[in-house]
Amino acid sequence: MNDRSRPPSSSPSPPRIVVAGAAHIDRSGWLAAPSALGCSNPGQFDERPGGTALNIARNLAALRAPVELISLLGRDAAGDWLQRTIETSGITAHVTGLSDLKGQTGTYTSIIEPDGELLVAVADMAIYEQFAADAVQQVVGDLQPTDWLCVDTNLPKGEVAKLLNGSAASKAGVTVSKAKARRLLTFAPQLDVVFTNISEAHALCGFDGDETKPMAEIAAGLANRSIQTAVISNGGQPVTLINGGQIMTIEIEPVDQVADVTGAGDALVGAAMFALTQGQDLPDAVAYGIQAARATIRIRGAICQDLSAQIGSPS
Repeated sequence: MNDRSRPPSSSPSPPRIVVAGAAHIDRSGWLAAPSALGCSNPGQFDERPGGTALNIARNLAALRAPVELISLLGRDAAGDWLQRTIETSGITAHVTGLSDLKGQTGTYTSIIEPDGELLVAVADMAIYEQFAADAVQQVVGDLQPTDWLCVDTNLPKGEVAKLLNGSAASKAGVTVSKAKARRLLTFAPQLDVVFTNISEAHALCGFDGDETKPMAEIAAGLANRSIQTAVISNGGQPVTLINGGQIMTIEIEPVDQVADVTGAGDALVGAAMFALTQGQDLPDAVAYGIQAARATIRIRGAICQDLSAQIGSPS
């Protein structure tokens, strides 16, 4: 494990935010024209650090929040690159597997239409199934109730449950895909808030094959699965907040020019988490997160490096 300790300070320490989950390589193929299936399509590829947990952590770092990352990397060039990225981003790294894991670092390959919308993606993330919570149990065990522990569903559900069980921190869960969303149900009762999207919310409720359920029915379905508080995004549509059966929506101001929607959800989560540590209530925190998402989709890539300058501090 690589663990960079925070420097000592005589003033009270700010709340800690620890994010546990995926850190891998994002490869994006940008189509030059609308997709034509079954044949070759002109375009170009780029490659950058990615993964839900790493993207959330990098957004927090871009907002100048103290943030720590728990993840798993392979013993390869990609893993070395990600390790350097984590450290140079100002993120405290608790990365396991560098010395004893033979699996390759994960990758996420996406094909993106000219309008910025995702066409299809391939996730090669078998490495995360080898994650062991015991290696970082002390990290989460040191967290206090004013701190936050955020977990995504890329890691094995049993190991995530161990992380949550071993911590007194406030806890957030992030569904990363429709296919992996239901992993969260194993540890849902331990979570204070769940961040998801409309498709993954349907999956959590077991509404397979029907993604048109009214929000009241989704709220009831989530409550039946021990999810009392949820933030549900829906592309450019209003974000829905469910809290103890109460439902409210937060409008999203349109963005004139959309370059890439890939990192919008992670930006929303990261900024909202930061706002929560600053004492904002959930609706205000989500509104701040929406600002971060809007700034992010204006650029190519998952991280708006000058996010703090773009949206300021939570107020």
